[in-house]
Amino acid sequence: MNGVKMRLEDRRSAILAESPAYKYIERLLWTAAPLMILLLVLSNFSMETARQKAEENLANEIAAESAEYCERWGMPVGGPSHAACVRDLGNIRSSAEQRVRNEERAGF
Repeated sequence: MNGVKMRLEDRRSAILAESPAYKYIERLLWTAAPLMILLLVLSNFSMETARQKAEENLANEIAAESAEYCERWGMPVGGPSHAACVRDLGNIRSSAEQRVRNEERAGF
């Protein structure tokens, strides 16, 4: 009896596998899988490009802001005092960023 039941289940599976709807869905899934992988790879590249562009924009914005502050404080662009001012502002920013990172790591 158990053998007959197994043969019936195998026969049902074979009939289902031969149906047009089953074949259509199987083809659709085999086509969609590589497309999804391609989409993931392409989106990863575009996200990396966007991240790099955002970092570049931030660096340019910070440099312009630092130059503006130093100029406002009476240090003309191109002079040695202006370069020292920009360097000092960069050091102040990096130490502030490091403090924030340390506080985040400490769970503050």
